[in-house]
Amino acid sequence: MIHHLSISANHPLHVAQVIAELWQGEAIPFPFHPGSYVVFTYDPNGTLIEIYPHEPNSNPILNPV
Repeated sequence: MIHHLSISANHPLHVAQVIAELWQGEAIPFPFHPGSYVVFTYDPNGTLIEIYPHEPNSNPILNPV
């Protein structure tokens, strides 16, 4: 089973580095979205975590278009 998470953060690089350290993985820039990072955890489940810069009104549930 593949686990894929996407989160936003005020400081995406710092959050990615902390997650990578906790999960003994690697944080790298995400090429498709400037300022974003992806964390590869290298676990058996193929867990991948994307961290995007927090943008106001980016929650589609709280701020529908």
